[in-house]
Amino acid sequence: MTNVGKKMTQLDYWLWLSLKDGMNATKMVRLLKVFDSPKAIFEMQRDDFGKALRVNKRTLAALCDKSMVRVEEIKEHCKRIGICILTIDSPYYPQCLKEISAPPHVLYVRCRHRYNLNDYTSIGVVGTREATNYGVLATESIAYGAANNGFVIASGMAKGVDTAAHRGAINAGGITIAVVGGGLETAYPYCNKELMSEIIRTGMVISEYPPYSKPERHHFPERNRIIAGLSKGVIVTEAPERSGALITANYALEENRDLFAVPGDITRPKSAGANNLIKEGAYPVTSARDIVEHYNVEYVEATKVLADKETPKEVINNDIYHDLTEEEKHIISKLSLTPVNFDTLLAATGVTPDKLASTITILEIKGKVKTLPGKNFTLNI
Repeated sequence: MTNVGKKMTQLDYWLWLSLKDGMNATKMVRLLKVFDSPKAIFEMQRDDFGKALRVNKRTLAALCDKSMVRVEEIKEHCKRIGICILTIDSPYYPQCLKEISAPPHVLYVRCRHRYNLNDYTSIGVVGTREATNYGVLATESIAYGAANNGFVIASGMAKGVDTAAHRGAINAGGITIAVVGGGLETAYPYCNKELMSEIIRTGMVISEYPPYSKPERHHFPERNRIIAGLSKGVIVTEAPERSGALITANYALEENRDLFAVPGDITRPKSAGANNLIKEGAYPVTSARDIVEHYNVEYVEATKVLADKETPKEVINNDIYHDLTEEEKHIISKLSLTPVNFDTLLAATGVTPDKLASTITILEIKGKVKTLPGKNFTLNI
C-alpha cells in the first residue's frame, strides 16, 4: 500500500517520518529545522533533498520511500488494543516536553482517562532499582503526599524506587505517569504487569517507541529525558554513585528543571548518589511538604484527599483535531463530554467573548461541538 488515492492526515505524516529506520528525536529535530513539517518532508523528492539537506544514503533512501504500509499497520494495532497516538502538534501534548532539546515528536499512550497534562504540575521521582526498605518507604511517602496535593508523579516503572513512586501516587488516589523504554503491549519488567494495569486505569503509560519495540538497553537513558522533560522538578530518593537515576538528574539540570534529593544514611553506598547531589546544590527533601511549599502551594496533610481534584476526562480520539486551526484546537482541548458553560470556557481559553462565540459556531458547523441550553457546550463525538 502507498499513499496513492488516500487522503493523508497530519498523523499519517508524523508516523511516516518517525517510523523510518534509524530515525530518532535528534534527527527529527534536525530535519524539522530545515523543513516546516513532516508533510513537507514527505513531499520532497530525491533531488530536492540533496539541495536542501546533506543526509547519508541510508537516510535518503528511507525518506524517498513513501510507502504507508507500516503506518497503517501501527494505526490499526493501536486502535485495536487502545493505544492513543499523541503528536507534538496536539493540544494535549505537554508544553514543557516541547521545550526540551530533543522532544519525542510522537508519543504512544495507554490510559483509561484522557488527562491534559498542561493542566497539572508533574514531578519526576527516580532512584535505584535495588532500593532499600528506607528508600521504598521514603519514596512512597513523598509520592503519596505530593500526589495528594495535586501533583502528577512521573517515573519509569522499573523495580525499586520507580515502583514505590507509582504505588504512592496510586494509593493517594492521584495521577501517575510511567514512561517506559519499549512498546506498550506488555510490562517491563514483567513482574510489574499488575502495576502497569493499575497505572493505565488511573494515569498514563507513555512510550516514544512504536508497538512491539523491545526494551533495548539504550532506550532507558533516552526515556529518562522524557521523565525530566515532563516534570517541573525531579526528585532522586535513593541512588548510588553510579546510577541511571543520575542520568535523569543530569537531564533535569540541562533542561532547567528543579533538582531535589532525599538525604540518606552516609554509611550506605546506595545513598551516596543522592547525598552527593545535595552537596552539589540539589534541594534536600525530607517530606512531600518540601516539594509542595517549594512551588508555593498550600500543603494539605497526606491523610486528607483533595475534594476539588479534577474529574478524569473521557477518552477522546485525536481524530477530532484533524483539519482544525491552532485556535480551534486550543478551544476544543478545554471541552469534554461533560457540559462546560460559556463563561467557564472563556476563563479557560483566555480569548475574547466575540472570538470564542464565533469559533464555537465554526466548530459546531464542522460537527465537532454540540451546543446545549444555557450556553453550555460539549464535544460532539
